[in-house]
Amino acid sequence: MTTHDRGGFAESGLIYLQLKAARRLQQARGTNGYKFSIERKHFSQWRNEPSPVFLIRYCAATKKAYYLYLQPYFKANPGLFKPKAKTATILIPRVNTFNAAAVRYMHGRKRHILKQLHGAIVHIA
Repeated sequence: MTTHDRGGFAESGLIYLQLKAARRLQQARGTNGYKFSIERKHFSQWRNEPSPVFLIRYCAATKKAYYLYLQPYFKANPGLFKPKAKTATILIPRVNTFNAAAVRYMHGRKRHILKQLHGAIVHIA
């Protein structure tokens, strides 16, 4: 996803969205969230991506979507994958409803990352 500033001009950087839909989301027992299985290959790719990556789960039954900012989730759960496991289960909180406020949050995360990169990128020919 690309974003624009208040003047309507395109901004640098990207936000990656991985959208997955289901007829009905499965709530994890004893939690206020929905579980989702991810593959190790996707985990490795998303964890190392410098741009923010968000998983969005859409529920066809309720016509609602929920999001999870993946890189901080992975950092907070370092033991997510058991040795040699090909998949792991993550939890998307029910409070993370995908709406206009969520898009503003995503935009803010991207801007935060770009501020960290200010002056750090050198392009060579």
